[in-house]
Amino acid sequence: MCCRYAHGEGEEGSVLLIALVVLFLVALLGVNALTTTQTELKISGNDQSYTRNFYRAESAIKEAALALEHADDVDPATAGLSWLSDGINEETCFKPEQDAWQTSGSDTNAAVSTFYTDGKAAFCGLRMGVASGSSLDMTSPLKWEYVIYGRSVLSSGKVEMAAGYCKKTN
Repeated sequence: MCCRYAHGEGEEGSVLLIALVVLFLVALLGVNALTTTQTELKISGNDQSYTRNFYRAESAIKEAALALEHADDVDPATAGLSWLSDGINEETCFKPEQDAWQTSGSDTNAAVSTFYTDGKAAFCGLRMGVASGSSLDMTSPLKWEYVIYGRSVLSSGKVEMAAGYCKKTN
């Protein structure tokens, strides 16, 4: 004869087992949420650092453009702007992407931004020659083409950027 069990008989530990499985799944979801949050915080921090460096480098470029605009002489040899070099001669010109930026000393080729006083934003410039489309008539003003480089180096990263600039002179 077959034994009949009463309803619920022999299932005394099943509630504990189900509770442990649910607890494990909730813990797994919590760990996943923490990992995602940490990743998002790192991304947010990196973006904030890049944005800060970007604006500092852009500010340095604008400062250099303003100095160029107010300069009477645009010849790098006589302009009195130590951060401005002549980019026409490829062998001797300063190459900001390759050469080290020197902001002090006898071989200065860049300048520290005065807007930020921490010394971590700098700029330099290259005169590329007469801009294309400029008049070659000796009596008309020449339009000179420049490339201005800005750099910001904070502890959390570095941004370098370049901008074109043109100036008409007599």
